Amino acid sequence: MIDQERAPLPLRIALVGAQGTGKSTLLAGLAARMPHLAVIPEQATEIIREWGQAPKDMAPARKAVFQEEILRRTLALEGAHRAGGFLADRCAVDNLAYAQGLPNYDALLAQAAGHLSMGPYTHVFLVQKAFPLVGDGIPAPPTNPTRRRSRGASRDCCASWG
Repeated sequence: MIDQERAPLPLRIALVGAQGTGKSTLLAGLAARMPHLAVIPEQATEIIREWGQAPKDMAPARKAVFQEEILRRTLALEGAHRAGGFLADRCAVDNLAYAQGLPNYDALLAQAAGHLSMGPYTHVFLVQKAFPLVGDGIPAPPTNPTRRRSRGASRDCCASWG
């Protein structure tokens, strides 16, 4: 856990990682423990809801606009809450990972690099799904991975903090 007395203020925490690893659940647990920090939700989900279209159904040109909009909103929200601190469900780093291969990647990279050069985050945590170990010590992927399993693990982790 972050020692708030010794951590630089304001805290600007970003959670990154693949879909379904429990970032949003972990964020909710952190937000309950740090109510003084603004919560920045994942922007892709908001835009998908507004546009009524998932990225898998978008043409490449539309995906490029989608990634531009995610980055624009993410940077605006992070900038708006920079002085008081925030907890972010994803950040510009995630956006760049999803934008690879799109025709506007270089422009997005330049925009994100400018933002990242200002040290926008005090902490960035990679949230990974933990798979149970098998006999040889190598993690075995579950036969039927679900978001429910990772949310439960994140919820248990948050509950153990206090």
